[in-house]
Formats: sequence, C-alpha cells, structure tokens
Amino acid sequence: MPQPKTPSPTYRWYMVGVFMVAYIFSFIDRQILSLLVEPISADLQIDDAQFGLLLGAAFSLFYATMGIPVARLADSANRPLILTLGIAVWSACTAACGFASSFWQMFLARMGVGAGEGSLAPTGYSMIADSFPEEQLGRAYGVYSSGSMIGLGLAMIVGGAVAKFADSAGPVALPLVGLVKPWQLTFIVVGVPGILVALLIFLTIRDPERKGMLAGGDGTVAKASIGATLKFITKEHPRTFFVFFFGNACAGLSAFTVWLWSPAYFIRVFQMDTASVGLLLGLIFLIVNSAGSLVSGLLCDRFAAQGHLDAPVRAGLIGALGCIIPLGILPFVPSLPLAAAVFSIAAFFSAFVVAASTAQGQILAPNQMRGQVGALSLFVISLLALGLGMWLIGYVTEAVFQDQVKVGYSMALVGCSFGVLGVGLLVSGMGAYRQSRERINARLENAATA
Repeated sequence: MPQPKTPSPTYRWYMVGVFMVAYIFSFIDRQILSLLVEPISADLQIDDAQFGLLLGAAFSLFYATMGIPVARLADSANRPLILTLGIAVWSACTAACGFASSFWQMFLARMGVGAGEGSLAPTGYSMIADSFPEEQLGRAYGVYSSGSMIGLGLAMIVGGAVAKFADSAGPVALPLVGLVKPWQLTFIVVGVPGILVALLIFLTIRDPERKGMLAGGDGTVAKASIGATLKFITKEHPRTFFVFFFGNACAGLSAFTVWLWSPAYFIRVFQMDTASVGLLLGLIFLIVNSAGSLVSGLLCDRFAAQGHLDAPVRAGLIGALGCIIPLGILPFVPSLPLAAAVFSIAAFFSAFVVAASTAQGQILAPNQMRGQVGALSLFVISLLALGLGMWLIGYVTEAVFQDQVKVGYSMALVGCSFGVLGVGLLVSGMGAYRQSRERINARLENAATA
C-alpha cells in the first residue's frame, strides 16, 4: 500500500500556526463572557446559576452536539472548507451576543458560538495528525493548544481594556444599530476579526493526504460511519475509551473552573475592577498557561521517546494533579499577591489537560475515526465539564454558601472533587490504553504491508 506524502516542515508548522491563531480567536470569543459577569448580570437581571448556564451549557450544548456530525464530515470531506464555515459562524454569533437584551437571547447567541466552534477541534486535530510524524505530535499539539491559552490571556487583556475604554466613553452610537452599552460593544469588537481568520484558512490551507487508515477484515479501507466508530469504541476498546472520555472530562472540569470562574473570584474577593482583573489574569494566561501547554507537549514526546505507549496519559496525569492542589488552596489565601501566585500554579498545570487529552485520542484512533473520536471526547467534556460543572459552581455558591464572595470555595469544592475522580480514572485506565495501542498498531502495520 503506498504511503501518503508528508507536508514539508515549513508548511506543516505554518498550518499549525494558522490553526493556533484560529484557536486564539475561539477562546477569546468563548472566554470574553467570563470577564463581563457583573455588568451583564446587572443589565439582564440574571443570578450566578443562570450565568453558569451561559458560561457552560449554552455554549457546550451545541459545541458538543454539532461536533459529532461535523467530525463525520471531517473524517471524509474537505476539512479546510468545514473549518472556514465554522469560524465565520462563531465569529458572527459572538458579535450577536452584543445585541442580546435578555437571558434567553444571550443563551441562543452562545449556542451559535458553540455550534461554530464545534468545527475547529475535529478538523484541526485530524489535519495535524496527518501532517506530522508521531514522534512530533506532542509538540505540534502543544503549540496548537497554546492558542487556547493565548486566547484566554488576550480575552482578559483586550476585553478588560475595551470594557474600560467603553466605560469611560459611555454608550456608543453604531451605524444602523444605535446606542450600545460597554459590554455589548466588547462582544462586537472581539467577534468581527474572526472573519479574517476564516478567509486566511480558505485561501492558504490545503487538505493533507490521510494516513493511518485502518483496514477491515477483508483488507479494504473504507470510510467509518458513526455506527462503526461507536462499535470500535464500545466493542473493541470499551475500557480504554470509557477512561479516556470520562477521566479527561473530570480533569477538564478542574481546568475550566480555573479558566472561567477566576474573574468572578478576583473581582468579588479582592474588589478588583474589570480592567485590573483582565490585565492580571491575561498576563498569567498568556505567559504561564502558554508555557504549560508547550511543556505538556514536550513531556508527551519525551515519554514517547522513552517507549511509553501511554505517554499522553502520563502527561495528563501530571497536569491534573498539579491543578487540583493549588485550586484547593485558593479560597484560603489571604492576600492578592499570594492568590495570584497560587492561581498561576493552577493555571500552568490546567493547560496540560488540553494538549495531553488531544494527543491521547488522536494517537489512539485510526484516521477515518479521528475526527469522530475527538468530537465524542469533546461531547463528554463539554456536557460534563462545561455544562454541568460551570453551572454547579454557580449553584453551590447560591444554594450552599449563599454568598457570592465565597465563589472560591465553590470552585475548590466542585473543581477538586471532579479532579480527584479524573485522576483515579486515568490511573486505572493506563494499562488498558497501552493494550489498545498495541492492538491498533499491529493492525495498522499489517495494513501497511498488505
């Protein structure tokens, strides 16, 4: 069987760079909401539990469900075109958030953001896997995933700066729209530039040849339906994928807690203004989280070079443990400087979850199932970590502690509980992951020599 051509190093790293930029904008567009908790809550008359739904369920509902059919297309159709359309949709819906005048209008706009962003992971992950040798995948995913961390940082810094400028200027009159409030202007400003990223991908990125195609029993290679992918997961490797999906989702809940509820924590506990919080957290995410993403990728490659088939699982475990401990300490820290230092540790290790979990699935899955496996993983992570977890933190703050200033205790209680469960699941599944890798690699080798 002829081997697919591998793109040149220059082009494939250019592709990763463009995808990283797309990831930056995706995280700016999804994260900017967390910086605007107070003004949106006041204008739309919503409580913490409802805001938790906007942060989590509204986005994750369509992010999760749309990811699966998009992934089916990504495993067989033109991936750059799919991604171009997805970016255009989420950028337009981000701007639409600025026109929301009620909780439900904001909820629907956030669903649109999630629907569009559901295209990025299955297409980007799959194209990178087809463009790099396995021994460089950890680094490639680390660089790509650093886009999410840079996006987190820029969302905070740019969002805080725009909000501060808008506050000082007051309501702004826009052509054909009329007067908009500061938080509304923020959504419009950060949503529009994504259209340019969509155009860049459409004009400069080509679909790489697919590799790692798994042959059937008759030796032929065919496209994998969702049914065939589910059979591969539930019948051939049930324990491996159960741990992969739910272990990473629980660990991811801790990471999302750090990313999405931290602005409310610093604003409420230390009485910081939006611009100051944006600058503080933006610098932490830009520097510390980006470093964590790159280190996790290098760690994956190092473990792989040492012969560990479960290399990405090991890297993910280190990140999960490193995130849980400082998150549990955070609500008991008495001063802002110390809180920023403890938070930085949690932020560094939270970045491991993205690159490590991505590598786990893309290395494990055959080519014609990579997009679908990635989408199913994101489906579980989105519903459990984003949908349930972010709402639960807001609910615990309102119903259990009955004090918004105690949001840090809710973050620690919910984030650490699920994080510990995630660590336990990942540890219990390491052996199953290694066995699945051995079986799949053997089938791919047989197909290559046929």
